[in-house]
Amino acid sequence: MKKLILMRGLPGGGKSTYVRQRMLADISSGIRSIVVCSTDDQFLNDKGEYVFDPILLGVNHQANQLKASRMMAAGVQVVIIDNTNTTHKEMKPYKDLATTYGYEVEEVLVGRERLFPGMDGDQYSFADYIDLCAGRNTHKVPREAILKMARRFEQ
Repeated sequence: MKKLILMRGLPGGGKSTYVRQRMLADISSGIRSIVVCSTDDQFLNDKGEYVFDPILLGVNHQANQLKASRMMAAGVQVVIIDNTNTTHKEMKPYKDLATTYGYEVEEVLVGRERLFPGMDGDQYSFADYIDLCAGRNTHKVPREAILKMARRFEQ
């Protein structure tokens, strides 16, 4: 079965760590073709350094969707979208591609119990989680930007 995995979570929330672990597990279980599509990759310069430019965000999301489309058209077994995907609208283009190419969709929300306090009885507070994400995200996204993302997150 072909699968599209939509990662969801804040910057620094653990999405990429989950992706690496998932890929290792999938390879161990016999999956032969896996690709990760991340809009962040579109912001890499010629030296491989991440340079965020908000003006390019829409164009870079489209480029990532095109990459995902090409991978699905080629029949890659597992396509992973490693974006924040805070809203259902952000995931819709990928879900539409999954329908077109016959992929099963799996959403993985990293940090659910911290984004939605009380849902799972987690002992961590929302503010502590925002601070944690701000401190460990690799692209130096400011705390205030992460807080805005968290507040618009849809379950």
